[in-house]
Amino acid sequence: MKNLAIPFLILAFAQYLPAQVNPGLHIEAGMTALFGADTTGAGVKAFWLSSKGAFRAGGVGNFSGFPSDPTNWDADSIGNLSFAAGLGTK
Repeated sequence: MKNLAIPFLILAFAQYLPAQVNPGLHIEAGMTALFGADTTGAGVKAFWLSSKGAFRAGGVGNFSGFPSDPTNWDADSIGNLSFAAGLGTK
């Protein structure tokens, strides 16, 4: 049975490689990738802000009873080459 697992793993890995060479999601330079209604204000969202090289994911504002400043992810609060995730991060 162990001998059957090796070809299966090689085949699974070979299927993974083309995804790395030809990604399904491509974001042009200077563009923002957004999952959510907008990049500002309260809500649950995830976005890549290419102009600052910054990634954010999670929630800001009054989300699930966790109050935070809804402007935490506005452009003036996002640092260059930064990452933030969770509830109310800044």
